Amino acid sequence: MTQKKLLIAGGGTGGHLFSGIAVARIWQQQKGEVCFVGTPLGQETSVIPKEGFRLNLFKIGRLKGSSLFSKILTLLTLPKALWAAYRLIVRERPHVILGIGGYASGPLCLMGVVKKIPTAIVDQNATPGLTNRILGKFVDRIFLSFPLKKNLFKEKKIRVFGNPVRNEIQKTPYVSPQNKMTILIFGGSQGAVSLNQVFIEAIALLPELKDRLEIFHQAGKTDEDTLKQFYQNCGISATVKRFFDNPQHCYAKAHLVISRAGGGTVSELSITGRPAILIPYPFAADNHQWENAMYFAENKAAWIYKQEELTPEGLAKTIRDLFEHPEILLKTAENMSKLALPNAAERIVEELINL
Repeated sequence: MTQKKLLIAGGGTGGHLFSGIAVARIWQQQKGEVCFVGTPLGQETSVIPKEGFRLNLFKIGRLKGSSLFSKILTLLTLPKALWAAYRLIVRERPHVILGIGGYASGPLCLMGVVKKIPTAIVDQNATPGLTNRILGKFVDRIFLSFPLKKNLFKEKKIRVFGNPVRNEIQKTPYVSPQNKMTILIFGGSQGAVSLNQVFIEAIALLPELKDRLEIFHQAGKTDEDTLKQFYQNCGISATVKRFFDNPQHCYAKAHLVISRAGGGTVSELSITGRPAILIPYPFAADNHQWENAMYFAENKAAWIYKQEELTPEGLAKTIRDLFEHPEILLKTAENMSKLALPNAAERIVEELINL
């Protein structure tokens, strides 16, 4: 295609950003220009420049999960945010706008509609978020990762293409564990303290397996040193990092994944074909992580636990049972692979070009 500019709006979490980055990479390969727009409080401030993309920032408050005072303040400052979005669009002159979720996507996509610029949104979860539920009434296309249970949008706008994942996330053959089992555990892009604690308490209840386990543990900001010391004291082979920059290596080796159930996470699990124990974050907006996890559990591709019901004893028993019955892991991995929707980024870019 001739040189065209794509403006990607949104962010906040890695789940939103990585889907946008996947689309941006494909757009660049088509010799197009990309710029991102986010807020100063999201992970985009560090992730996007590191990925080599230009980033615009502007301020907007929150409506979900904030106090009444904050919500009122956000509504009062909304006209200012819309005006800032309008000026940014005039300056950047994009040919198409893609909202990837998060609060920055709202004003940018709405102003894109006002300016009659082709506009679309991506939703990574089984339950679309508040911003996307509003934007879906106005934008030209809605790219979904899951078939919706409720009729929230006009059918002609919907494309169920799956969630765009990072280029390096690829399917690798799954081999059942024999004498040793590799477990990958992470609580999303920021880690999960409660998940870390339950897991190490469960591992402490499995002394008979300490020489037969290999652990990859994404620790998050606060637990890296504590977890390293724990595994060293237990004599368990473990790689502990605050954040895995190259998760593909971990996925390729993993026989079992224990994680939260964000849209980006479960999409990567399906693409790589890895069976998982999913513990949804209980305070996620609209309980969307539970809905994500249920989709995979209902298709026998994962096991699901509520955080308040997860105990070290229960988790230890599940790990022991799966170690002793690798055929269950293999079948679950096959079911996980069946749910994969690959090439989502390529299909989204093609649709955006058609717009």
